[in-house]
Amino acid sequence: MDNYLRAFDIGSGVELWKRGLPAGGQAMPMTYRLGRDSKQFVVIAAGGHGRIGTKLGDSLVAFALPYLPLGAGPAPSGTAALWRGTTGYNQT
Repeated sequence: MDNYLRAFDIGSGVELWKRGLPAGGQAMPMTYRLGRDSKQFVVIAAGGHGRIGTKLGDSLVAFALPYLPLGAGPAPSGTAALWRGTTGYNQT
């Protein structure tokens, strides 16, 4: 375990994106859009965990994903394609 949030290609398993967190992110990330054609965000609580040794904290961290309109086709290579679509997962 470490203090990073990562996105992986669901077909190949290749890591596409990685960003540091201020504390351990042992939480389920959430994704949202403010509207159907707006930018998508990924949010995660970074609070750490004392028993597994990650740094403790009390942050809520949001990352803006590259804007990809719904129905625009496959995501460009190297983007966080894992979190794309209405449910937050690649459905193309």
